[in-house]
Order: sequence, then structure tokens, then C-alpha cells
Amino acid sequence: MSDPVRILIVEDSPADAELAEHELRKSGMDFVSRRVETREQCERALSEFDPQAVLSDFTLPAFDALAALKIVRATRPSLPFILFSGSIGEEFAIEIMRAGATDYVLKHRLSRLGPTLERALQEANEHARRCSAEKALQESARKFEALFESSPDGIVLVDASGEIRLSNFRVSELFGYDRADLIGTHLEDLMPDRLRKALLGHWEHHASQLTRSSMSDNRDLIGLRNNGTEFPLEINLSPLIEDDTHLTIVVIRDVTEKRRAEEELRVSTDQLRQAQKMEAIGRLAGGVAHDFNNILMVIMGHIDLIAMQLGADSPLSEDAEGIKDAAKRAAALTRQLLAFSRKQVLQPMVLNLNDIVTNLEKMLRRLIGEDIHLETHRDPQLDYIRADAGQMEQVIMNLAVNARDAMPGGGSLTIRTENIDLPEGFTCVYGDTEPGSYVRLAVSDTGCGMDPEIMAHIFEPFFTTKGLEKGTGLGLSTVFGIVNQSGGHIQVRSTPEQGTTFEIYLPKIGETASAPAKLAGSKSLSPGSETILLVEDDPLVRRIAKVLLQRGGYDVIEAADEADAVRICQEHTGSIHLLLTDICMPSCSGWELADHLAANRPGMKTLYMSGYTDDSVVRHRVTDTGAPFLQKPFTAEDLLDKVKEALECSPGMKQAGRVSDALTPHLR
Repeated sequence: MSDPVRILIVEDSPADAELAEHELRKSGMDFVSRRVETREQCERALSEFDPQAVLSDFTLPAFDALAALKIVRATRPSLPFILFSGSIGEEFAIEIMRAGATDYVLKHRLSRLGPTLERALQEANEHARRCSAEKALQESARKFEALFESSPDGIVLVDASGEIRLSNFRVSELFGYDRADLIGTHLEDLMPDRLRKALLGHWEHHASQLTRSSMSDNRDLIGLRNNGTEFPLEINLSPLIEDDTHLTIVVIRDVTEKRRAEEELRVSTDQLRQAQKMEAIGRLAGGVAHDFNNILMVIMGHIDLIAMQLGADSPLSEDAEGIKDAAKRAAALTRQLLAFSRKQVLQPMVLNLNDIVTNLEKMLRRLIGEDIHLETHRDPQLDYIRADAGQMEQVIMNLAVNARDAMPGGGSLTIRTENIDLPEGFTCVYGDTEPGSYVRLAVSDTGCGMDPEIMAHIFEPFFTTKGLEKGTGLGLSTVFGIVNQSGGHIQVRSTPEQGTTFEIYLPKIGETASAPAKLAGSKSLSPGSETILLVEDDPLVRRIAKVLLQRGGYDVIEAADEADAVRICQEHTGSIHLLLTDICMPSCSGWELADHLAANRPGMKTLYMSGYTDDSVVRHRVTDTGAPFLQKPFTAEDLLDKVKEALECSPGMKQAGRVSDALTPHLR
């Protein structure tokens, strides 16, 4: 049920006011009223009573209808205002209607008052609704305009031919044009020439197909800015059909950051996939290394024994040497597999890369041949690093061989060492480096170079561009593994037909260098005479190691396990100078065995050996203690050399540095 209509009656005669109210009730109107007869009362009633219509007499003692109308229209422009009077001239009626009155009724025809007021109220309500709708529309338009202009995406309205009819500010910002210059141009004008024909054909399809439905269309394109630069963008086309006018709303989004994020994700995914691949191969290599290395050691040991018996003049010496070389190649291949997967055992020391380069220079000149010019530039103030000298030699040798193969017609090979400070955000292969002070080793050639596609794979195991029988594809992956395992980083720069530079960054240390790294070579060792306790669970390995040690002049006591070793130490009355023990045995570790025996034999030295790789060695803390370590497979020369080294070191002496951190894979 609606509320009563509030009617303000401007009338000095109470009887005339009652007469008007009577007519309104007769017409069936539900209302409440208030009568006023002065200006002040009228103004107060407009505020307090808030009328929905005004009935005003023509003449009042100090007030008239025209004055009342002006008061009403000053605050309530659309409020129905009806003049009722006993007599009114036509001229005044026209004047007051022009002034804004809604209608007028003569008092002798008051029966018209009800219908006239009803009609006026309906028109006022309709006008209010229209005003409200228009206001809401204006507010919506204002909000739409604000959204249109503040949108982070460019928005244009184009016709069926692709001509721009409307554009927001973001489009001007994206393409670098004034908005006025955009209106009337075609959307394809904002694309490079190579894409305009395709886009124009797409508009023809869009005009004939898309605009007849509510479908939308998405496209990846390239935008062309006013300054000539290009950028990736996405456009979304949505049809807008009004009165047979085919228009399209085109949303334009700059996807530069999105593409960059996608590329970073792709690179990260590739890095993860590469790391997983290397880890899988490393696990495979590590899993078979122990048994394979034991087998190789038996083969190499027996060949050494045969060679000792044959003598240099025997016609079979060359055959024996061939077998030994093949076994060494098999052992080297295993080491390479372990190197790129960062599961080899490093024996780091404080060293200067200049010493490594100096020791290798003569060999490198023979290796690369006379048609390649070798230059070395060594920083005389080069800082020290902590690394495995043998592995650093292998890095330089592998890079030199790679450079030689890239220069079949000759060229130049340059090896350079220098100190360098790397800034924040410096990028190497597979990620950023930590800022700080490094020693850089750069190996450059003037060879054939590489394109980006090849460069993306060069550190993958077994990837090679060389022909059959010319490479295993493990050289650069081995370099990568050694550098990463040593806590360093590697960078490569290459251009087809302009050469390649490999840059290796190793963290510097502030310690004094140890003796210069030595290249592996033949050593003349004096015969030994000490007593060695050999503990090895593999009978074939134990037998060959025993024979080789005895040939070296040592007195050997062999044990198959911990129980044998403990019993021997308790029963043997003489000195035992050295414990040579395998690290991983069924009953206990070599580390635990050494700790157990140390109580009864405090002066006994220890030399560890193992065919296992990084995980087992680190788990048993051999590298952390710096104790002498011998990696299987080893030759007779390796064995006797390491035994001599272990016997000469002071009890409990540790080599400089810890390497457990360096052994942790850290592909980024």
C-alpha cells in the first residue's frame, strides 16, 4: 500500500482549501495536506513537509501564485505546481505556465482538480524515473570512461575494415602515437610490414564470420611502435553489432614481461631437465663404479705383474702394454662419467693456476700441433684457489683439445689467467654467480665457432659435433662437472667462424700456495720395508694388491674383514706401520675400522682406497679428514706412490681444506 500524497495548499481562505480537499477525496485520492498563506510559511513547509505537489490560489493578501511558483522552482524544479483560482485571465495563465506551472484549474470547475493532479503526479514520477535513469546512465558512462582510460590494456573500437574509430590512452602509450593520429588509421598499420598482409586477410575473415556471432578471437602478434621498435602483444577481438554496423572491440596487451617470464621458465625447466639427466647418468655411473673399478684394478694389477716378469725385451711386453692402455682408457671413461655428474672424489689443495698452466705448456704445444699458435698470459699477481690439481689439468687439457679440433686448418689458442671481481647478477652457464673475487681462466681459439643451437647442448654428456671415432662427447661435460664440483662457474662465448672463448671462474682464497702442482709421471721410488695391514673384502683385489705391495718390498698382512683385522692387530707382536683399507665393506666402514684399531695401534698410519664415488666417500668423512686416499682402479705405480706418501706423513696430519661443500652439486 502506497503512502498518502503530500499536498501543500497555498491559500488564505480555509473554506476554499477545504473545498479543494473535498474534491480530491471525491476523486479517490489518498493524501495529507498542509495549508500556508505567507512566504515564510511556504518556504518552511517546502523544507519540513516535503510536499509532492503544490496547489496555489491566484491572490493572497501579501503573496501571490507567481511568487509561490518562484519559491518552489528555486529548490524543486520538477515539483507539480497547479494554480486554482476563481477567475484568471488568459494572459496571466500563459505567463504562469511559462514561468513553470504545471497546470491551472478554475474554482468553479474543481471537479477537474483530481484528474489534473493525478496526471501531474504521474508525469512527475515519470520525469523522476527518467532523470534517475539518465543519472544512472551518466554515472555508468563516467565509470566506463574511467575504466576505459585507466585500463592496463590498450582498447580500440574498429570497423569491419580494421579502421580505428575510438582509442584509449594506453594504446597511445603502447605505440607512441597521439590519440588523434590513431583515429582513422588501420589496426594493421600498428604491425610490422611482414605481418600486415596476414592481418588484413584476418580482418576479412573476421568481418564475414566473427561478427555474426558472439565469439571472440585471440591472436599473438608483434606490435610496431612509432620509433620503429617491435614488441610482442596479444589481441582479443570481440564483435559489437548495432543497427547493422559491424564494429569490433580490440583489446591489445603488451606481453613483453609475460614472454620474458615464459622464457625464464623454459630455461629453468631445461636446466632442471639437464640436471636430472646428469644426476641419472651420474647415479648409473656411481652404481657400477665400485664393481667395475675393482675389475679394472685386477686387470691392471695383473698386467703390471706380467710386465714385471716379462721384462722390456720380451715380445709380449707390447701386448701387455696394449692391454694396460685399454684398461686405463676404461678407467678414464669411468672418471669422466663421474666428473660431469660431479661424483668423483676431489683432493683439493691450495694452488696457483699459473703453476698448472706452466707445467702443461710444453705438453699442450705437442698436443695441439705445429699449425696452432699457443699463447699464454699469466697474471703475475694471480690469487690462489682451492682445487684438485689433477682435475684442473684435465680441464685445461680438455679445452685445449676441443679448441684444436675447432681449428683443423690451424689458428691461435690463447690461455689467460687473471683476477676479477664479479658484480651482482653476473650470469654464467645455468644461472647467476655469487658476486665477489674470483680467479678467471680463459681459453680462447680462432676456430669455427658455434651457433646458439649448438651452444645450448655443448655441456650435455655424449653430445658432440665431431665425427665417429673422434670423440665421446664427454670432454666439455667433464669440464662442466669439475668446475661446478670445485665451487666455480663457467661461461662460454662463441660466434660462427669467429672462434670461441671458455671462461672459468674459481673463488679465490687468501692462503699461501702449496708446492706447485705436479703432472702425473713416472717416479723412481726406493723399495719399502714397512709392514702393511691390507684389509679388502674382494679376494681378487686383495690378492693383486698384496702381490704389488710385496713386489714393492713391503711386508703385507692381509685381512678380509674387520674381525680378521682386529685379531691380527691383537696377535701380531711386531709393528704395523700402515693400515691400507677399503672404505666400504660388508661389516663396517674403513673409517670405523681405523678408529677401532687406533686404540691398540696409535702410531699406525692409514691409507684409504675405494671404488665407490662421492656419496660413499663423503659419508665416511675421508675427504673431510684429509687422510691419504687412493681411488680404484690404480696401477702398481699409483699404489706404491700413495703408500710412500702415507708412510711419510705425520700421524693424524690433514691435508689443507675441506671439500665436502665442493662435492655438493649446485646447478642453478
